[in-house]
Amino acid sequence: MNSSNEKDGILSRLPDASLSGAQIKTIAMISMTVDHIAAIILSKLTPEMTGFLYPAIPWIIFFLRAVGRIAMPLYCFLLVEGFAHTRHLRRYIASVAVFAVLSEIPFNLASTGELFFLYKNNTLFTLLIGLIFMSLDQRILANAESPHQVYILRMAVFTAACLLAQFTFCDYGAVGILLIGAFYIPYTAPASRNQLAGVVMAIESVQFLCSAALALIPISRYDGTRGNIRHPYFFYCFYPAHLLALTMIARALFPLSV
Repeated sequence: MNSSNEKDGILSRLPDASLSGAQIKTIAMISMTVDHIAAIILSKLTPEMTGFLYPAIPWIIFFLRAVGRIAMPLYCFLLVEGFAHTRHLRRYIASVAVFAVLSEIPFNLASTGELFFLYKNNTLFTLLIGLIFMSLDQRILANAESPHQVYILRMAVFTAACLLAQFTFCDYGAVGILLIGAFYIPYTAPASRNQLAGVVMAIESVQFLCSAALALIPISRYDGTRGNIRHPYFFYCFYPAHLLALTMIARALFPLSV
């Protein structure tokens, strides 16, 4: 379902410029990188390094991290769209699983400075749990014998997915699964879906003035197409690659603090 077919409020008054899935992925990738530059590099700047500019650094970091809040909602939205349109679900799940594993060491180095850290796992694991939840949910809808059984089983699987993400210390935890669910469950009602997802986004990013809700702008312009993707695994590879690159830059600039 193309979410741009149903618009209301301020979103309907924006210029009518459509965006493909590839373009939204690019926006997510850029905002994620901006966020990680602030978190991995700029947060380690000292007064000696920045001089009179140092008082402005926290505000710059705040702004960049606020911009970065839109990345996760966009990735969750695209995950649901990918699930809805894929012809190779097992391959899709396997791809996310493989890159989740490959990304763990770069993620650990970037977030904790350690090669292995059990109490913090990268965002792709959150997306993987969401993908498995949607797959199980579709089986429930296809095989359950009564509406009452459907309701109980769907709630049980969704709750289990939230708990799994939270207690395996996945990035964004249960909130990430709630966001995926907000895009997935009311999939055929784009306006309601966007409103529900917007509430989750605002709550998740309340410390950054609810800036994650700005993700609704590109989402409302999604044209339902995949877009031109020459290298399908580029976006997967970019996640661990940029984390590793930023960590190496931080170690070169701040050898004593990383």
